[in-house]
Parts: sequence; structure tokens; C-alpha cells
Amino acid sequence: MSKWKEYKAKLNSDNKEVKPWDFLNPNTEYATEEESDRRYEICKSCPELLQTTKQCKQCGCFMIMKSKLNDATCPIKKWDEEKIFISIASYRDPELKDTILSAIENAYSPKRLFFSIISQADENEHPDLSDIEDMVDGIEYVKINFKDSMGACWARGLAQKPLNSSYKYFLQIDSHMKFTNSWDFYMLSKYKKSKERWNKLIYTTYVYPYSYNGDQIEYFSSNTPTVACLKISNGDAMFEGTYKDYQGDNLGEKTNYFSGHFAFGESQIFIDTPYDMNLYFSGEEPSLAARFNDKDVNLVVPPLNFLYHRYDRIGRNMHWGDNELWWQIDRSSKDRLKKIFDGDPLDGYGVSDIEKLNAWKASAVIDANTI
Repeated sequence: MSKWKEYKAKLNSDNKEVKPWDFLNPNTEYATEEESDRRYEICKSCPELLQTTKQCKQCGCFMIMKSKLNDATCPIKKWDEEKIFISIASYRDPELKDTILSAIENAYSPKRLFFSIISQADENEHPDLSDIEDMVDGIEYVKINFKDSMGACWARGLAQKPLNSSYKYFLQIDSHMKFTNSWDFYMLSKYKKSKERWNKLIYTTYVYPYSYNGDQIEYFSSNTPTVACLKISNGDAMFEGTYKDYQGDNLGEKTNYFSGHFAFGESQIFIDTPYDMNLYFSGEEPSLAARFNDKDVNLVVPPLNFLYHRYDRIGRNMHWGDNELWWQIDRSSKDRLKKIFDGDPLDGYGVSDIEKLNAWKASAVIDANTI
């Protein structure tokens, strides 16, 4: 069969979801300009694209046109490469399902989202998520009795376990958050721009707060992001988070601190530096900041706010309030933290470069208000 006949056969295939004459149909749905641009950018760097005619070798289509059709798909799934793995560790949180729904309902492309959820709760407290499974790429939902929980880092480590390189991006959040409109589109767009300056980076900071006034949700808004940064602590954790005014530009601002409730970046970065499930709660964020610094990962405050966090703990149970032996886990965790900050490699859960660690410690502020 000649190449021309092969091309015509592909165009007339019964299983082809779109065809060239769809452009003549007044009822044809078109993708947004941003989405069609995103698709075509992927095509331009694909080896299956004929650079002379801009046709796909797989489907025969002229991709500058096909990318504009809403129902079009890539025959080799290239357009689906930007899956986001969302990790949520929840502890007896009545807002868990609302947080998931906020992420889905405000997403530009909900089908790119995969959720890994650890719900630590009583049997009757785990929310039913069966009605939202078909709305996203997938959900892995693990229910654990809260009495068996070993703390925040343990649960976040469990939520991270299914992560693999088939998901291009990783997002860690808390179970009490609200999302802005089209957050996934803007987060990805800004992140790619920031990579032009910091190739290997994580977006992380303390995001804007929301709170309840009766039944009404009140959102804090500002023209500039909040910059989370490292502060020397007088407590056993040695370091903690504080904040300062944003001084970055439209690509973000580099910082020295990691936020556990908002961390976004390429999945491989988090695969290479997994959560230490032997830590409890205090010291989680500075230990990860030190470990990412050791791997030359830039921690960057994004130039936009993509979601909101509920900081108050009104109406929420905490692990240390339910578990009488929490202090034993905490004590063991702080002993491990000391080893990390003393430069112990800890079989990959510590740091390997003492000079980098000391430089990171020296960047901590001394006199500042903690968050």
C-alpha cells in the first residue's frame, strides 16, 4: 500500500475519534487556545512528527489543526504525560472529601489527576469516595484505624508509596485545603517557566489561609505570595518555619524551607528523596529542606497562589490528643532529627554533604516570628 493510501486509510478509520471534516461541522467543540497550544508544543518535540508537513506519523493528521479539536487524543498518549499524582494524608478530618472535590471541580483538566489518600479515622469517619472515582484518572484510597497511626510523616510516606515515573508531577497537600480556578493549568504553566531559571525545583511555601465564619468560608487574598523560610528554633526540632515578604519576580523566589502542606514538582525529585516514615511531626519540614538541599533541588516560592490552607485546628482531632504514647514516637523522631542535622546519611534519609548542610544552616534567620 502506498503512503498516500495508508494516510487515507488512517483518516477513514472507524475508531478515529476526530476527522478533518469535523472543522466543517458547526457543532464541533474546540479546545481552548491554551490547551491547543499545550498539545501542539508536545507534538513539536515528538519524534513522530514529520517536521516538513507537521503531520503525525501515527495518525496522519496535521497536528496544528488536530490539536484544536476538543475530543482529539494523541495515539501514543503523549498529551497525557502531564499526570499529577496528588498525595493526601488525612487524620480524622471532616474536610477530606471537600478538599478532594475542590481540587477536582476547580481543575482545568480533572482527568490528569490521580489521588493517593491515606485516611486515618474511626470506621464511621472514613468518607465515601465512590462517587468521584470516575471524575479523575484514578484514586488509591487506604483506610486505617486512627489508633494504628504512627503520625504525620508515617502517613505521608504511605501516601507516597504508589508514586512512580508514569506520573510526571507530584503534589502533596493537606486534607483541609481549597483550590483556585484552573489551578492545575496555571501551576504547570508557571512551573515550566520557573524551570528556565531553576532547572531542578519544587514549588513550596505556606499558602494563603482560609477560615470559617459560621457557615461562610473567608479567604485571605493578597497581591504577593507568602515566603516560608528557615528559622533557628529553641526547641528540640532545632529548626522551624517562619515567613518574610515576597521579593521575587514572575518566576518565583528561591527559599531555604520546605512546606509539608504544599509541595509540587516533577515526580522523580520526590522518588529520589522519599518521606522518612520514622519521623513524627516536629522537624518534618526542615529535615526535608536539608535533604532536598543536599540533592541540589531548588525550593522555590511560586509567583501565584494556587490554593488555600486552613491553619486553625478548630473541630479537628490531632494524633497527639488521641494517642497517650505519642511522646515516645516524638522522642525517637527527635533523636533521628539530631542525626540528620549532624550530617548522618541515615541510609539515604539523611544528608551526604556536610558543607552543603552547614551552608543551609547558616542561611537560617534568628529573630523572626514563627508562623
